[in-house]
Amino acid sequence: MKRCYVLVVCLLSAAMISGCSTRWVQSPVVDEKKLTVSLEHRVVKGEIAQKQFNHPYDMDSRDLKILLARLDYLEAPAFYGDPETRPVFQKEEIERLVPALTAALDRAAPHQRVRFVSYNRGGGLFFRKDRKTRGVLFVKPGNRLNLAFSYVNHEIREGELQRFSKTEKTLNPLEIKSSDTPIAAPDYAGHKRTEDGEKYPMWLVADIEKIEQARMQEENAAEPGKAGESGAPAQSPAAESLSETEPSSDRSVPEQTAPAVQPETSAKTPDDSWKSRKADIKERLEYLKELYESDLIDAQEYEAQKKKLLEQLELK
Repeated sequence: MKRCYVLVVCLLSAAMISGCSTRWVQSPVVDEKKLTVSLEHRVVKGEIAQKQFNHPYDMDSRDLKILLARLDYLEAPAFYGDPETRPVFQKEEIERLVPALTAALDRAAPHQRVRFVSYNRGGGLFFRKDRKTRGVLFVKPGNRLNLAFSYVNHEIREGELQRFSKTEKTLNPLEIKSSDTPIAAPDYAGHKRTEDGEKYPMWLVADIEKIEQARMQEENAAEPGKAGESGAPAQSPAAESLSETEPSSDRSVPEQTAPAVQPETSAKTPDDSWKSRKADIKERLEYLKELYESDLIDAQEYEAQKKKLLEQLELK
């Protein structure tokens, strides 16, 4: 009887502990050698903790790519000196991460956040080391992208499990208030702050619309010859000259500066007048072609002005 009583007490105690515990439940999305991505939610007292994430969220992969490429962290020097700034992700990591993370955000429920672990090789004084970076990603109302890290480029020691560990599963990046590798935020992102105004060193909040604006500015800067702020294509100096000097007649191409021609004393014959007209039109056509081939006017402007000049020719 006493044994039975002890057993019942143990079972009740285990049930109470289990009911009061908090745990995270993961649903795998990507499980590869160099990358794992999961959707996770928290269970409190046996019930799913409800969150108001703005999920599912269709994020432009180009915006996420530019954010990850601009993330740096501060690493203490090996011997002495100031902390060194290093990129959080390698280029090949970003190429793997972006499609997986955007797909996970698009599948996530409002109570789920995206959890990821990315592996790479780097660092070390003499030899490259196996490393991993772990974090979570979610979107809050107002298009606020939250990205928080548990650790960045943590070296995988001998005997340490590369894929998972108990510490890794229980470490919540949203609770980290001090770190040896704080994240350096780009201009369009800022650190999450506590109620006292202190920064969470590993937790960033970015305005997705500002990320998009930064991306578009970089794309415009990389593509010369784009339209100005007004959206209208800029007119070439040669085209402006053509339009500003156009007389009221059909002749729209400006004459080149040349010495004044003295009128002939003898009257011109019809043949002389016709030859003079042809020579003048030919000269203007050659000048117009020269402007076009020098990229001072575009094809549309060239054809329009050429048509006007040819219309001035009259058959003899």
